[in-house]
Amino acid sequence: QELFKKDCPPLTATQRHRIINASVSMPPKELNRLLHALLEETKDRDGQGDYKARIMIVGWVGDDMLLHRVIEELGGLVVMDNCCFGARAFGDPIGFDPDNPLPSLARSYLSRTSCPRMFATFDERYGMLQDAVTDYRVDGIVRTRLQFCDLHGVDNVHLHRRKGQM
Repeated sequence: QELFKKDCPPLTATQRHRIINASVSMPPKELNRLLHALLEETKDRDGQGDYKARIMIVGWVGDDMLLHRVIEELGGLVVMDNCCFGARAFGDPIGFDPDNPLPSLARSYLSRTSCPRMFATFDERYGMLQDAVTDYRVDGIVRTRLQFCDLHGVDNVHLHRRKGQM
């Protein structure tokens, strides 16, 4: 995700989303090997620099990359997302204790940036969004929601009410 703080990230958001999709469906050792190779390959490479706006997607996207592709085709550069199936799942480090693996994993899952189902944590999620807007120099936010997921709808209402504060 840090690559997307660059002026010209070496990957597109569509490519990043493909990596996220692969990360949940392949053996971890193989994924780590491929990720290390990718980081080495892209460390000195510049990417797209002729974008019109740096965009953050908030809400639900799932494993479909259509929204990312459409934004990119229209000249946007998706630099961050706060989606159920996206960067949010990988943003918080896991404090793994090999002597107590289950409790350490449980603490990591329970203390990471939450989804809207944890209604009382909106202020925490909002603070993370404000930080991301600054850190990734976001020009605009695209809010999405999962059909019939009232919690995303409520989150979007709260975001809309505070939109002038970002």
